[in-house]
Amino acid sequence: MNKSSTHYVSVDPFTQAFQKIELLQNQLKAYPILNEPCNFLSAHAEQLPFKSESFDYIHMRSVLDHFADPYFALLEANRCAKKGAKLLIGLSITDKITYTKTSWLTKLKNLGLFGLIKFIFRKCLLALKLDKAAEEKDDHMFRFTHENLKSLIESTGWTIRREHWQKPPFAHCLYILSEKVDAST
Repeated sequence: MNKSSTHYVSVDPFTQAFQKIELLQNQLKAYPILNEPCNFLSAHAEQLPFKSESFDYIHMRSVLDHFADPYFALLEANRCAKKGAKLLIGLSITDKITYTKTSWLTKLKNLGLFGLIKFIFRKCLLALKLDKAAEEKDDHMFRFTHENLKSLIESTGWTIRREHWQKPPFAHCLYILSEKVDAST
């Protein structure tokens, strides 16, 4: 195990989370750290097996909406975080799309010829019920609006420091950086 991997712990109740990761070439390009050995622990976010104030940084990307109870998961993250620790949440938001001023024609032009053909082809397959991947079951337990996500974060003892909305076509994806602050200040 390399020295840097000892600083991270990946937690997931799905014990096979890293199985066949070599098949996910795009993810490996985007996140080269996935090529390194990882400290992995099978656990649920609502009941973390760590001492209080153990971590400087907690990263929850595309998971908060899959938890059985996001409120308890964020309380546990707060419990496990040191004072001043950061929490980064990345999530798809249902209500606030920041590119609404862009016309649909502009959006289609931005796809490029290949993207436009792929978009039309996929919509046709979906209409014909031939594309099973396009009609996957929704495995999300929750769908957050911008305001109820911020309220949830703040109600669990975190202070929001910064928000970042991705650019189109992923303008529905929001990253919120929060910090654990001393409640007495």
